[in-house]
Amino acid sequence: MLRDLGTVAAGSNGQAALRFEDAWQPGLWYQSGEVSDGTMLVAAHLTLPYQEQRVDLIAIEEPERGLNPYLLGELVALWRKMSRGEVGPRPIQIVLATHSAALLDHVQPEEVRFLSRDLETGAVRVEEAPTNQPDWRESFKTYQESLGSLWLSGNLGGVPRL
Repeated sequence: MLRDLGTVAAGSNGQAALRFEDAWQPGLWYQSGEVSDGTMLVAAHLTLPYQEQRVDLIAIEEPERGLNPYLLGELVALWRKMSRGEVGPRPIQIVLATHSAALLDHVQPEEVRFLSRDLETGAVRVEEAPTNQPDWRESFKTYQESLGSLWLSGNLGGVPRL
């Protein structure tokens, strides 16, 4: 477990490299090549709202990759705050692309769009969760309000049908 994040000079041109302090051995620092991909990814996500060059949109493919599943909920909460402007200087639109049912369990159905291909034309279809359908609430309850499980059942699109 790491306790702190810092930088160290990385050459004579003013560049810096990340370094991470060990939580159990204060004063023991690791270079970025000595920590896990998950540690590097979390550091990247945590610095997103504070980038010097401001953007209006951040797209992240497979944000769950390399992360402890517990952190997914924490990161979704951070991204939500970023999108509302509660973290960082102004609101930023966040777009996530995932195949992770676990990640879907941390988002609201209204926040999700399911993409699939029309089998005849190959056109991409973009669909919302059918939350306005009369049987939505019952279906959602049947899957214990797990959007990920409901998606894996094939009832929301985005799951290949063989």
